Amino acid sequence: MSDVINLLPDSIANQIAAGEVVQRPASVVKELLENSIDAHSSHIRLLVFEGGKNGIQVIDNGIGMSPLDANLCFERHATSKIRQAADLETIVTMGFRGEALASIAAVAEVTLITKRGEDEFGTKISISGSRVIEKSPVACATGANFSVRNIFFNVPARRRFLKSTAVEMRHVVNEFLRVALANPDVEMMLFHQQSTVYKLPSASLQQRIIQLYGKDLAPALLPIDIDSETISIHGFLIDPLRLKKRFSEQFLFVNNRYMRSPYFNKAITSAYERLLPPEVLPSFFLYFTIDPKNIDVNIHPTKTEVKFQNEQIIWEILFAGVRKTLGRSSGLVNNINIQGETTIRVASPPPTTTTSQLRDTTNSKTNVIQGTNPFLTSRERQVLTTSPVQVEEARKEDALLNYTSLRSYSTLPIANSYFLANLDDELRIVDQHRAHARVLYERYMQDHLPTPQTLLVPARLTLIPSQKVGIETFVEKLLALGVDITLDAERNLVLKSHFPTVPPQDPSRFLEKLFQEYSEKGDATLDSVTDAPRRAMAFALAYRYNEPLTAAQREGLFRELLTCSEPMLDPKRRPTMRVFSLADIERLLK
Repeated sequence: MSDVINLLPDSIANQIAAGEVVQRPASVVKELLENSIDAHSSHIRLLVFEGGKNGIQVIDNGIGMSPLDANLCFERHATSKIRQAADLETIVTMGFRGEALASIAAVAEVTLITKRGEDEFGTKISISGSRVIEKSPVACATGANFSVRNIFFNVPARRRFLKSTAVEMRHVVNEFLRVALANPDVEMMLFHQQSTVYKLPSASLQQRIIQLYGKDLAPALLPIDIDSETISIHGFLIDPLRLKKRFSEQFLFVNNRYMRSPYFNKAITSAYERLLPPEVLPSFFLYFTIDPKNIDVNIHPTKTEVKFQNEQIIWEILFAGVRKTLGRSSGLVNNINIQGETTIRVASPPPTTTTSQLRDTTNSKTNVIQGTNPFLTSRERQVLTTSPVQVEEARKEDALLNYTSLRSYSTLPIANSYFLANLDDELRIVDQHRAHARVLYERYMQDHLPTPQTLLVPARLTLIPSQKVGIETFVEKLLALGVDITLDAERNLVLKSHFPTVPPQDPSRFLEKLFQEYSEKGDATLDSVTDAPRRAMAFALAYRYNEPLTAAQREGLFRELLTCSEPMLDPKRRPTMRVFSLADIERLLK
């Protein structure tokens, strides 16, 4: 029997490595920007074409490379950061694996022009699919100029999975923002299709945040500064009560490296508990400084996941620091009681498993016409199942009016955001915003869209640069639904017609909420032409939290909710209500 194990050629090995490192054009942007930061650049320009699918260029004024280094940098595991295994424990630079440039060159056409300050001439190297095409001396400025074209040109299967230009560009902007926030002292510029998206001068962290997100954010920035033997944490929390519009950015950095950490996010969310209105997420820009020996940044190829020693201690320090900072805020001080406290109460870090004692109702897809709705009495099922018409015809002919008039429900408001309803010896706590969004969404899915009314004074929504990426798609989808909306000369949103609501809703707030709901879905908003804007419209027009409802409004909402195909879930698949049976109530009391 012959031998079956072969050593892979470098070109194939690089393509395999590229599958981990280079997932989309934004992955290339991340690696090249981090290389520029490691090269001590004070000025970085990023040029992007077709969302990075056709071209990415990063130009910096860093230390540059010698001719030999320029050749070696495209080899696998070629790195200037690591010389021995012990160096892995003291990593403070961004790129250190030595895989990024080799992986990029394996799936794209790459040209590097670079020169050190002490050299008279620089070096130009062109590579296509790991194959060197050109290598020559060149006159150029000190620093590095990387040009990457035709990503995945030799991996057509990967190329086909790239998204639209707008979607890919949003990912590019996200990577740019992470590097810009981690390095506010570096002047950075971003161009797309030769149009300027960002032009950021060197600044302090607070100034950089305002550069990126606008002056409206300035009064809502709450500085946080924690210094302990284990870790130092600084940055800013966001006071949502001082903002005119919703803001949901969350950034965590460790030793100036962006990281994702649901564990530490939970500490922050727990500290904000009962301080935020429902549906509002805590927002923050937090920077951890810790001994590199106490973290491992080498657990994932993209280096966005970091393992910490003493993570439970850090969780408690973070929770206490955030809670104390929020307590000092005049905007939130009425919602948090820290007076008389000599120490900050620290919540326990989340346990490994949690079990809800509430009834699992998330799979309750129902069909009221077929009598499978579990919330109906036997008499109501009989009335509905004897109807010969189909569901859609029943809705169009208001056949359910008989059902909704069969009984009345007593309701009790809670904080003008929720209400209690009693049905068949079961207690239901209903979220009025989510419940109304479900009702409106199902109406809109039946094409029962209200007729927009022309506004005497158009409503405007000023966007920050990152929000303008792909904004044309948002406008086109609303136009298809009959909404008169345009972009002004600076590509901000201008709403000229508005859906009528009871009570009347401010058009500016409607536009802001509509755009927020739409943009939060990211790639999922492209799943169909109409579903995303209808979903967003349902939330934008739904009863708001802290909005008083009359008893008739609450009871009418509850009756109509029970006729929905999925009464237990809002359009975002979150609970509209919680159900407590008599047994649940007895168990809680006993």
